[in-house]
Amino acid sequence: MLGAFVEWLQDYVVHVGMIGVIEGALGILAFAGLLSALLGSAAIKAGAIVVAGLGVLGLFIVLVVNRTEWHRRTELDRRLIRHYCGALRERYNHAWSVVEWDELTVISANGDTTHTISCEAVVECELLDFFSFWNGPNWEGWPDRLRRKVKIKVRSLTVGQEGGTRSDMTWSWISRNRVEVVTHLREPAKRGDTIGMAAELHWPARCLPLVRGDCADDFVLCFPTTIRFARHTVVMPIGRDVYFESIGLDRANGDDYELTSKINNAGLCETMLEVRDIEGGRDVGMRLDLK
Repeated sequence: MLGAFVEWLQDYVVHVGMIGVIEGALGILAFAGLLSALLGSAAIKAGAIVVAGLGVLGLFIVLVVNRTEWHRRTELDRRLIRHYCGALRERYNHAWSVVEWDELTVISANGDTTHTISCEAVVECELLDFFSFWNGPNWEGWPDRLRRKVKIKVRSLTVGQEGGTRSDMTWSWISRNRVEVVTHLREPAKRGDTIGMAAELHWPARCLPLVRGDCADDFVLCFPTTIRFARHTVVMPIGRDVYFESIGLDRANGDDYELTSKINNAGLCETMLEVRDIEGGRDVGMRLDLK
């Protein structure tokens, strides 16, 4: 019996590690102290309360350490996945061209934003296993502490009644305020196939300087190859109106675009940019400033 217990304990330690063992011991200590405080004499209760408090405090510290280690390992895994996806992209010439990009940015009164992106692309290599895009705030003072509050969801495009299922997705920070989102296809797409995704990103304080009136904000699109059509719509909070101008676009040079602003049916200021046949590598977009 003793041998079986020792073998079980050894397997348990290997499985959960020392932090898991300490967590269990502190949990038992806190529970025992609580029982003693409830059922023992006055002196035992006083000592038990101290022991239970120390046990709970120790358990809390261990949980914080464990959480920090978990975050560190998760960030490492994300960086490695991004690194090897980049290596595969270069080695096997993964390439795709965006046919249509439709992005909606809804800004809350506190500066939080929700981005809804619909993207359709055509595969331009023999086999494509994944594709990616980048997103993030445009102001350098965006707090690092808000990283853990960023939420990203990716689904397949809805065509008729089909689609909308969740896709395998990984994302990692490529700079202090920008992420790369990699969508992994269930099976490789072949040259000429049409692929797509629908993404939703929640950024806390993404447009805080804009809604406070501190400075203008740029909403810029850039694609590696020529894109047939792209639309970006920005919806301001209630009671906020904006001045606007284009970025990187000039009708005199033949650029085909429309930039308009109006009050929509919900009473919100809605600014929309539509561009057509824009060559790759160009930063195009719109600058908004609070009135």
